[in-house]
Amino acid sequence: KALSIIKELLTKIDISEDKMEGRIEIIKPKRGNDVKKESVYAEIANIGIKYGINDEIINRICNEKIYGEKIVFAVGELPENGEDAKIIYRFEEESRPQFLIDDFGRVDFKTMINKIKNVTRGEVVAEKLEKTNGKNGRNIFGEEVIAVPGKDIEFNKGINVIEGMNENQLISMIDGRFGVINGKVNIFPVFEVNGDVDLKSGNINFAGAVTIKGNVRDGFKVVAKGDIIIGGLVEDAIIESESN
Repeated sequence: KALSIIKELLTKIDISEDKMEGRIEIIKPKRGNDVKKESVYAEIANIGIKYGINDEIINRICNEKIYGEKIVFAVGELPENGEDAKIIYRFEEESRPQFLIDDFGRVDFKTMINKIKNVTRGEVVAEKLEKTNGKNGRNIFGEEVIAVPGKDIEFNKGINVIEGMNENQLISMIDGRFGVINGKVNIFPVFEVNGDVDLKSGNINFAGAVTIKGNVRDGFKVVAKGDIIIGGLVEDAIIESESN
């Protein structure tokens, strides 16, 4: 839809419904006189259009005597809407396990490199990027077009994390495992294996304590900075702890 403003002697100007674009058609004079550029500008100003006018277009229309053709001559500036706030985590969620591959391309199916997200004390584990308000635009009448601001998001801390000097950063208070539960950032001091340490769990290498309810099978390895508690048997496996 468009508003149509007709000047019988000189121009026909169409304005888009959102007032962001203007099209001009020069009407051929009945007496054979050429339309003057000054007259065209006068009619544009009379309508109230004052922003985004393309002078080169107006000059070309008048110099080349382009009659009876609608041409865009004014374009407003669209607003740039703001960006939503977002949280960047130290670790991204992985949908598939990633296994260790050696220099010869051999896959170690016992070692999943993305299974345990180890964090050390004092490490930044999450950061919030604030929303932005965006940038307002302007229509061809010079009226401001308000941008839509971005949406905010809650930045919640769970257990064993504190706010840094920058309140938009969360820092780990302990060595442990990173995890997000119900939107809250947590660092867990204990890694639990509900069954055996086998191909399902993979080798364990954890910055905190490890509790294993089942057995540690042949050829697997459990390494921890904290205590290691094993409820079942240890077969031909390697167990290393910096504690008990």
